[in-house]
Amino acid sequence: MDDEPTAARLRPDANPWNPAQVTVDNCEREPIHTPNAIQPHGALVAFEEETGLVLHASANLGQWFPGAAHSAVGRLLPEVLGEAAQATVRRSLATTADAARHQIFNLAGSDGAQAPALKGAVHRHQGLCIAEFERAADLETERAWSQAFRDTIEALQGSGDLDDLVQHIADHVKRLTGFGRVMVYRFAADWHGEVIAEARAPGTESYFQMHFPAGDIPPQARALFCANLVRYIPDARYVPIAVLPAGGADASVPLDMSFAILRGVSPMCLQFLSNMGVCSTLTISLLVDGALWGLISCHHTARTSLPLGLRTSCNVLAVTAGYMLSAFEQRERAGTASRIAGIVHEIGKAFRQVRAPLTDVVAGCASPLLHIVGATAGALWQGDKVLPFGRWPTGDRGAGIVALVRRQLQAGGHDIVSTEQEALLPALDDDQPDSACGLMALRLDPAGAAGIVWLRPEFRHRLDWSGDPEHPKTVALDPSGTRTLSPRASFERWERDVRGHCRPWDDGDHAAARLLLPLQQTLALRATFAQIDVSDRRFSDLVELQSDTYWQTNPHGRLRLMSKPLPGVDKPAEGLTLPELLASSCDATSVQAVRDALAGNAPIRALRVRGSGAGGAAFELQLNGERMIDRLGHSAGWHGTITDMTQEVAALAARRERDAAEQLGIERSRFLAQVSHELQTPLTTVVGFSELLLLDEQLPPRQREPLVMIQTAGTLLQAMIADLLDLARIDAGKLRVTLAPTDIRSVLGDTIALVRFQAQANGVRFRLDEPVPPVAVRADPLRLKQVLLNLATNAVKYSNASSEVRISVTVDRPAMRVDIAVRDAGIGMSPAQREKLFQPFERLGREHGRISGTGIGLALVKHLVDAMGGKVVVTSEPDQGSCFCVSLELVPATAP
Repeated sequence: MDDEPTAARLRPDANPWNPAQVTVDNCEREPIHTPNAIQPHGALVAFEEETGLVLHASANLGQWFPGAAHSAVGRLLPEVLGEAAQATVRRSLATTADAARHQIFNLAGSDGAQAPALKGAVHRHQGLCIAEFERAADLETERAWSQAFRDTIEALQGSGDLDDLVQHIADHVKRLTGFGRVMVYRFAADWHGEVIAEARAPGTESYFQMHFPAGDIPPQARALFCANLVRYIPDARYVPIAVLPAGGADASVPLDMSFAILRGVSPMCLQFLSNMGVCSTLTISLLVDGALWGLISCHHTARTSLPLGLRTSCNVLAVTAGYMLSAFEQRERAGTASRIAGIVHEIGKAFRQVRAPLTDVVAGCASPLLHIVGATAGALWQGDKVLPFGRWPTGDRGAGIVALVRRQLQAGGHDIVSTEQEALLPALDDDQPDSACGLMALRLDPAGAAGIVWLRPEFRHRLDWSGDPEHPKTVALDPSGTRTLSPRASFERWERDVRGHCRPWDDGDHAAARLLLPLQQTLALRATFAQIDVSDRRFSDLVELQSDTYWQTNPHGRLRLMSKPLPGVDKPAEGLTLPELLASSCDATSVQAVRDALAGNAPIRALRVRGSGAGGAAFELQLNGERMIDRLGHSAGWHGTITDMTQEVAALAARRERDAAEQLGIERSRFLAQVSHELQTPLTTVVGFSELLLLDEQLPPRQREPLVMIQTAGTLLQAMIADLLDLARIDAGKLRVTLAPTDIRSVLGDTIALVRFQAQANGVRFRLDEPVPPVAVRADPLRLKQVLLNLATNAVKYSNASSEVRISVTVDRPAMRVDIAVRDAGIGMSPAQREKLFQPFERLGREHGRISGTGIGLALVKHLVDAMGGKVVVTSEPDQGSCFCVSLELVPATAP
């Protein structure tokens, strides 16, 4: 039946799908479900189930059924197919009530001798029954592929993981169908696809791990792949067979062949296959949880002939493979969910410590907060407080990220916002894509006043595309000037570098983040407890303010009530007069003043009483009181309050002392600045003249050497004056550092050059441990040189003659630290001296010794290193020398 008369076929110009009609504007609306044509390896008839009236029939139906030799449309089914065939079709329809489900049946060859046995399929769709017929395979062929099919299903069931499964699918489908290339093709979120497994014949081009643009399979084609799981094109070069419509009012309504096995193929698809060099295809849909997950795509360079029974069994293969894919993904999701649940429990447990400071909570669970979504940095904000964790960007960059996500969460009304694109974030520095290129934020407050933001670094990778992904189709003009589309002609490997994006935030990341939404209540509870704590403190303060002791005497002056003990007075009050009670702890003058006040009739106001307790601690009380008068106008005794003024007096004294110290600091800063300025000008002149004289190359050595000493001493003195100025800035709170990646070797080289002459003059050997690794630290280059110059100069000054000063550099990459150690073998220090080491102008008792100095260098070192985010560690023993170690943050090396 491959040789139907050409009258039954459509001429290319009569094809109801004219490729020239596929334009730029209607490509995604191409009606591929109503082609008005079928492929020529079978025949089709559509009829009303109740009446049997034929409404549509393929033009070649008469070649398969003699009763349809003349027009079949408008006739009854028994007349067209014959009684036996139509009875078989109706019995098949009666076995299923499911719409669009194919029911397979067999037809014996007709008495017309030349008609072989047929295999058919019938289904219902949109109120019509559609029957399709193909040539049946011989019994031996059916037995062979039936066994191969069972072997395929068994092989799939033995797969160990997802990668194993998809490769088994490719290998066994190739063996089952005989196609030259079988690919398992998986869709991405944007519907572009990637070949994740492949089996191919020798010499066949490989598409493994290549990506195909989403436009290769437009939305309407994907919808049909979901509706009809198996799609077969035995020969992409075929001439289509027209499907003749019914007459009358329905003549213009095409037959919807969404579920038809023989449905004609879009000219765009045929041209696409031709451009790939493919003649025959078999496509098996893979559905996971009802959604199109991917395809099993089979290609062959020559015409193929797969029996309908085998292709029908491929539906079972599609369903089985889909269930297995779903099972593997569910197993993976279950493992991920279990891991995420453990992380969420750990985070929740930490946050439920509502009395612990939030800073400590975030720091304590920084690792779980990162791992829950696979981030490298993040921050929790609540109000104006931002608590970073991981590799959070410093300075304005971090603040800009938090401000951005807060605006988006407040404006959008969503719990989560995310972006994978660097371009959507605040501007990046050159070294920052490694730490922040994409973000996801979770809102933990309805108004966006609290939340968590996570960062991912840039994910640079290369994708291999089958052809140019930017031009998946070719646009041309037809004779009428309309822009039309045709598929691309090239499928060569096209490499594309992807930059400016982080790894995608997928649905699993969003779901994991949402598991932290209960932190809204936890943070609200923490805020409530914090408010309670504030209220408690305020109440305690109020109680302290109102904690006066109430006292009352009888008419004879004896105490009958004392609401609380007096500070420093440990004897029982009841029965004593107030002067007797105070006499054991207060000075005589105060006791006499109380006695005199009680002897009169005037009220007592703010009478101060001073004394000391058993431990010698001084206290001060304030006495207030007045007489009580009974109803007859007689004296009933005294009553009043006694206020403990000890802390208030001490606080007043401390405030006065602090004010005096601040004023002294201001005056000292002014003095230091003035002295430094007055010394700087003449010293600059001296150093400048010495440099000018040294320019004379004819200067004899005995004159040059004193000039060099003058220049070196002047330079060191300038550094000392700079230290004085910096100390003044520290006192004034104006010392600033500018942090940047700083090369260690360059700074050490400059430092050694300045100190080496002094070391030689003191008879001290100066050694730099080699090799110094090529690393950078986060520091202010000028301030770091100032720190190392101070330490090296001190090491030389305090070293004994003929001893050695060593500088070494140690890199601790796991801890991201660099340690710079300056060691001497000098006089060393005692523990008591080390405690005072970093106090300004502290010479440790060496003010009158042979070693000169001001005592400000090390104080400045400590302030500068702290300002650069580092620390200084000192180890020293008397007569054994000292080691000063400066530890700073390592700057990671950037990839070339």
